[in-house]
Amino acid sequence: MQPHPKLLLAFLKTIFWFVFIGLCINTGALLISFLISLGDKPLSTKQLPLGLDLLGLYQFNTTSYGLYVSLLIASSALKAFLTYLLVKALGKFDFERPFQAEAAVLLVRMSQVALLEGLVLLVVAGYSSWLLQRGGPVPPAAGSAEWLFLASVIFVLAQVFRRGVEFQAEHELTV
Repeated sequence: MQPHPKLLLAFLKTIFWFVFIGLCINTGALLISFLISLGDKPLSTKQLPLGLDLLGLYQFNTTSYGLYVSLLIASSALKAFLTYLLVKALGKFDFERPFQAEAAVLLVRMSQVALLEGLVLLVVAGYSSWLLQRGGPVPPAAGSAEWLFLASVIFVLAQVFRRGVEFQAEHELTV
């Protein structure tokens, strides 16, 4: 017995709403911890979300700490935004007319956000290695290649959807 596709999409949409809310909470927690640490409370750098302990980096150089955490906040916000776009795309999906121009636009936007996330993580990785060469205690960063790959896959899907929209429009004209 296979699950009904509409029910499965509704279930996935609900799951991704929870993921979106969790990512928003994580981004907010990073931002608040960062702002508290700037207010002369460096001990809050030991209690950052994701198990990050950046007290050593804070003590090494506060500017480097500020830039590093700002990049992490941007990365977390981009992940939340990408999840929001996914929830929005799932809400627009229609089984009767699966190829819609708005879905193609959302997929292009999702690929752009994933590409930006990959580039941000690439900068984080480069900045981490630069700081490590100068004696800065930062955790190693990775993951940019996966996001760049994801961006390319989503972009290809967006192009398929665009072509599907064209075919669907042609089909409606011929019927």
